[in-house]
Amino acid sequence: MVKNIPTPRKRTHPFIKTIRSYLGPILILLILFIILTVKSPNFLTLGNITNILQQVSIYGLLSIGLTYIILIGNVDLSIGSTVAFAGCLSVTLLSVLNLNLYLSLFLTLLACALIGLFNGACLAYTKLPPFIVTLATQMIVRGMAYIITDGFPVASTSKAFNQIGSGRWTIPVNDTLKIQVPYSVAFLFVAFLVFGIVLSKTKFGRYIYAVGGNQEAAIHSGINVKKVRIVVFVIAATLAGCGGIILAARMGSGQPANVGLGYEGEAIAASVLGGVSFGGGIGTIGCTIIGTLIMGVINNGLNMLRFEYFYQLIVKGSIILFSVYFDSIKDQLPRWRGTLFGKKEA
Repeated sequence: MVKNIPTPRKRTHPFIKTIRSYLGPILILLILFIILTVKSPNFLTLGNITNILQQVSIYGLLSIGLTYIILIGNVDLSIGSTVAFAGCLSVTLLSVLNLNLYLSLFLTLLACALIGLFNGACLAYTKLPPFIVTLATQMIVRGMAYIITDGFPVASTSKAFNQIGSGRWTIPVNDTLKIQVPYSVAFLFVAFLVFGIVLSKTKFGRYIYAVGGNQEAAIHSGINVKKVRIVVFVIAATLAGCGGIILAARMGSGQPANVGLGYEGEAIAASVLGGVSFGGGIGTIGCTIIGTLIMGVINNGLNMLRFEYFYQLIVKGSIILFSVYFDSIKDQLPRWRGTLFGKKEA
């Protein structure tokens, strides 16, 4: 008697898996583009698209760092304060202490890396939760920004520094059309490319996924989980420092008070909207790019439609809440789909 042998399921091609993972965020982005193009004729113009890219250049850098952190199953609430700290420190070193531009930038990024080192070491060698550690660091770093500037904005007197935030490359397409690419957008593109390759093509990237997927298994596999966590937090803080420098250069001043407030929420929303799982171990830099663009389009669209600032906060807060909630239930969607359409869960 021949037994019924179950037919093995066909493995989904990696390309199909990639398309599926990006399909939802891309559809959201396209729907937003269509709605805003209909509502505002000035939305889909070269100038406005460039403006959106320039606006998301700061959040994009933060989102890259937060993607790494979320992938290992952690969170960092201090990156907004690190943005303000980096802006205040860089401008103070340049305009008050009259240091060389490159030395000022190096010292600023080094200080930001030390903030990340502190966060990572606290989490690696203590049992304190990431929320508490980075919330405390958020307050400490903001206080340091106030101390550096004596609580007042510091104006930049360096034209070379200001060019980092406002300068543009002109790319001639033909005799009449010339595209201007802001330095900040070009830097964001390079950062996405570099950290995307690191995450997808290097051993360190595989370690990040392993730590986020199953920390105990990663330890038994010989991965130095503490080292991975520390390096990831250093990367995130350094990228936040880059964002702070660009923002201060764009504004022409370092400001300790309002700069960076809520930036961590925007970056978290961008990562999760793009498909990075808050549980760790799932997501790509490509997901983060799409999520960052979605947040940029939403911000730009709300401004173009003249939404009041407090309504914008409600909308963005709702988006963050929905994104995290959807991430928490998306593993149950196949079972619900099977229940609705009478299919058994595989």
